[in-house]
Amino acid sequence: MIRTEIVDAIHTTQHFNPVYWAKTLQQRAGLNENGDINEHRAGSYYPDYNSTQLEAALLMAFWEPFHSDHVRPIFKTFTTPLPGLLGIVELRNLSPTTNVMVRDPKKTGFAQLHYQSNKEEMADETTIIVSKKHTSWKVVTFYPGKPIEGKKIPIEEVKSESISVKNALEIGFTHAKLVKIGT
Repeated sequence: MIRTEIVDAIHTTQHFNPVYWAKTLQQRAGLNENGDINEHRAGSYYPDYNSTQLEAALLMAFWEPFHSDHVRPIFKTFTTPLPGLLGIVELRNLSPTTNVMVRDPKKTGFAQLHYQSNKEEMADETTIIVSKKHTSWKVVTFYPGKPIEGKKIPIEEVKSESISVKNALEIGFTHAKLVKIGT
């Protein structure tokens, strides 16, 4: 039943929001369809998959429901053993004097931290989050790893474009997005 729910959510998303679904697959795929490195990948991604292969892997996966305090109760969360590279780093794993960049790339009014590094860490599992719209379930997102606590810290509270990890932790941040050096 669970696999069927995810397959239905993917098909509903493909049908009702094909642009979003295609962009999400493109962002998470590590390869282009021709096998070259996907320069448009972002955040956490799957290095050995192109968009078509990634979609097939999601559809064929056996999903298990799980609860996370970091996901709102209106969503359903599932996991499967599909490994991929994490696009985030825990601040507590960095030196307190390390500087991280403060950004608001989506113009949300909330700060996001970026840390430049070529470090890569593999996650053993994939999370998919679905929500119910009217009578059907749709995919909200999927990514390698487990959900993390979302921090909504207004950009005005961070007074500069770069802050130390120590200051970021004091403000309430827990993670930073990994940004490849040279991008």
